[in-house]
Amino acid sequence: KPRTFDETKDQIRSLLLSEAVAKNAREAGDAALKRLLGGESLETIAASAGVAVVDAADSGRQGIAHDSALLAEAFKLPRPAQGAVSKGLAKINDTGYALIELRSVVDGDITKLDDAARTAARDQLFGS
Repeated sequence: KPRTFDETKDQIRSLLLSEAVAKNAREAGDAALKRLLGGESLETIAASAGVAVVDAADSGRQGIAHDSALLAEAFKLPRPAQGAVSKGLAKINDTGYALIELRSVVDGDITKLDDAARTAARDQLFGS
């Protein structure tokens, strides 16, 4: 039997509110990215939003110190030219976005891995 409006109104209200919050967050993220791409500093944008800039230097693809969605998006950005910065926006949850400034990329060095780590990397790459 179909439920009545009174039985579902709280659920509907919650869903509509969640959708509105997510839409507003996306719009705020897009606006912040536009400001960043327009030359405004990350620090200025963060200050206006009441948040802090977090330096994620030396973060690896599988790093645990930072949000995995943020790292995944950072690794999709183009490698910045010497002295340049790649900029992007990462969705970190349903209502959160983070700006990214990628300043440099350090290539991995397989010679620094021990045999077990090299084997694990090879197996991951080739699916064995």
